[in-house]
Amino acid sequence: IKIITKTSFIYAIIILIIFVITVLGLLPEIKIDNLKPILEFGIKKPLIAGLINSLNFSIPIYTLLSLPKTEIENNKKQKWGIVSPY
Repeated sequence: IKIITKTSFIYAIIILIIFVITVLGLLPEIKIDNLKPILEFGIKKPLIAGLINSLNFSIPIYTLLSLPKTEIENNKKQKWGIVSPY
């Protein structure tokens, strides 16, 4: 586990450095006029759309959290991995 965390930390630093260099390189090309069609009705609607989009990807995880631990352990013993209601 120590080796995996050290290598992931090194990769994270490298990725952040490359990201910052990329953003700094593209900074002169950013034009505020290109954001006007997105922000035509204000910033509230894009923020709500982003929140709904992120919830669509995270809500299915909660179905796994709602299963009791005994059902998950029983599921490991089954051949096909399907949780049976019986």
